[in-house]
Amino acid sequence: MEPALDENELDDGEVTGVEVGNENVLIARIDDEFFAIGDICTHEHCHLSDGWLEDKEVVCPCHHAKFDVTTGEVTRPPATEDEPTYDLKVEDGKVYVDV
Repeated sequence: MEPALDENELDDGEVTGVEVGNENVLIARIDDEFFAIGDICTHEHCHLSDGWLEDKEVVCPCHHAKFDVTTGEVTRPPATEDEPTYDLKVEDGKVYVDV
């Protein structure tokens, strides 16, 4: 696992994009729990982290596809392919992601 960001860099209800290894990863914080999925929309090359959260779904800023940040599953087209999910842990104030 590689460090991705400090825990206090992300407020509850926010998302951010980070590069871990060679992967673009979206990290979301919901109810003080962290989730990590792919940051590049599977429909078109848009960064999901430039979008916004609606409950547990991130909305792509380009064409408004939605993905569940807890599972990576597409919940609204035009995207049809799910996002990859990544294991993570929070330790000593840092968020670590396993790519």
